[in-house]
Amino acid sequence: LAVFVLQAIPVTGIFLMFALAMFWSAFLVNAGMIGIAAEVAFGRVPRGWLLLPLAFYGGYFASAAHDHMVLHSLSAAYDAANARAAIPFDANRQSLVFTNDGDSGGWLTQNYALPMAFSANSNFPEGYLSDRIAEAAVCTKVRETPALRAGFVHAFGFHDGDTVGEQRMENRFCALSMPERPELPQVEVTRREEKVSLSRLPATRVTTTIRMPDGQRFQLLGGVAAPLSWIPLPIIGCGVNFSGARWDCAARVWRQDLTPLVSGNTRYRRDTMVLARALGLKPVTIEERKGGDPAVVLAKMATVEDETLTRQLANIDAMIDNPVAKGLDWQVDAVTTHPGALATRADAIMAGLERAAAFIGKDQYRARESGLILARLLAAMPHERFVGFGPRLLALYSRADDKHWLW
Repeated sequence: LAVFVLQAIPVTGIFLMFALAMFWSAFLVNAGMIGIAAEVAFGRVPRGWLLLPLAFYGGYFASAAHDHMVLHSLSAAYDAANARAAIPFDANRQSLVFTNDGDSGGWLTQNYALPMAFSANSNFPEGYLSDRIAEAAVCTKVRETPALRAGFVHAFGFHDGDTVGEQRMENRFCALSMPERPELPQVEVTRREEKVSLSRLPATRVTTTIRMPDGQRFQLLGGVAAPLSWIPLPIIGCGVNFSGARWDCAARVWRQDLTPLVSGNTRYRRDTMVLARALGLKPVTIEERKGGDPAVVLAKMATVEDETLTRQLANIDAMIDNPVAKGLDWQVDAVTTHPGALATRADAIMAGLERAAAFIGKDQYRARESGLILARLLAAMPHERFVGFGPRLLALYSRADDKHWLW
């Protein structure tokens, strides 16, 4: 109680927070209960005191046993329901598309015979990102080519292994991601999460819906639960709530968070494995892993690079014509990697910068953003081309007051 009171006072509590004082209660409460039992055993206090630790541990173990029984029952029910789902998916004739923001099929391409997967992403004109594994030579080309990175073509390393201690880096392949629209009929995967209490067991239930091109739907169940641990660990203390910028105190019992609701031999990715089995995907070992045809992948990357450059040049032309136009895309990194394309627009870019700097009106922020981009493009010109605009640039700055965005 004394430690908790000191934690509740922010001045002393901040130091106790760094000393992990909120976890001290797990030791102190258990030590207190064991101490009372020892006092009874040695005859120092009446036997009636034994009721306190018996009630504490008996009630706790009964609650923990209930949680784990509910978890076992749910796991069996979910496994049975998922086993009945047989989805007629053909990776050679259909595209697997994940529709939720942040979801990706990259892990499936690394560990199953799935050539590629797609994820919906509204940040790109294509509307999708593709995920596949690529050979080391392709990965190196992506990492050494600024134009590809500017076109949002990325090569990421990935690990094998379920736990941190077992993980090892795959050095023959990388995970390749790029803007790309599916060309085959789409099999859509949509996940829905909901916080629920299943017979007093806190859980996050995940319902995965697979929609076939003909409209047929299948559902898979999964998620995680938070049963009580077998050892009572009361956590009592305070800490900074950064989202609310306040000092919060709480008292709770430690739970085994993120315990999967479906059975399996791994700690993580069980829901994804359930999806792979339902789709009929064949697991591949690390040794069996294969990247896509490098020639095909390089051709797709070149297409993405060309389309990105064309799109960004069109946006720059629109920006030059009207710096406050709505719907402008201010991404121009691909253009800066192509000096030739930039040089042909040098005079127009200077004129657009002058137009943006002189703009006065309610859309001033749009003129500022467009002007900053045009100024950056002008500064990226070859030196001899850039200095040719010296008189016009000096005149432009001489007309700007001290608060103008040009400075």
